[in-house]
Amino acid sequence: IIDAGHGGLVNGRYLTPGKRYTFDDGTEIFEGVINRSIGNRLARRLKEAGIPYFQTTLETEADMDLEERTAIANRLFESNPNCYFLSIHSNSSSDSLSGKGNNASGFEIYTSIGKTKSDDMASIAARWYKRLFPDFPFRENKTEGGEYQNKEAGFIVLKNTRCPAFLVENLFFDNRKEADFLLSEGGQQRIADCLFKIVEEIYNSVEV
Repeated sequence: IIDAGHGGLVNGRYLTPGKRYTFDDGTEIFEGVINRSIGNRLARRLKEAGIPYFQTTLETEADMDLEERTAIANRLFESNPNCYFLSIHSNSSSDSLSGKGNNASGFEIYTSIGKTKSDDMASIAARWYKRLFPDFPFRENKTEGGEYQNKEAGFIVLKNTRCPAFLVENLFFDNRKEADFLLSEGGQQRIADCLFKIVEEIYNSVEV
């Protein structure tokens, strides 16, 4: 189930005002627009490969609330017990919506709190991000034993979905270098291609 986080643009108006950034030179980035572009690119690749998928927000610009996204996922899971939820986002470290930008950098993957089947999928995702993006950091938590693991959070779309679920944060849109990458056709396609490899491996190897 492809879930593109936040809203899009309608008649030039961005529907999730808090998820945007304007750099000092006037460059603007809207997280929800980037998320949709990546999600639609992923959907096209899945369709070409014959890998089935569902979606929550790819066919609407609306900023669907988190409870509705979760309800859609749970309804789909009732009749498709092998499905899982993939929420696509990018990150921010800013307290404001404009400025010279910030230095926080890299990719992150989140699952719900505790050990679940979602962790196995997130581990596959982490391997592909590290392999395909050696030019960007991958942000992980370090355990007491010195091992690394994906991050955990009580996000509604992770803790309230009955199916396995993980959320990807594709770089920081308030970091100028990463914003330029996210705004580029090539950058969006690279991320979509990475997500495709993740979904393809899960489809071929993981029993949900």
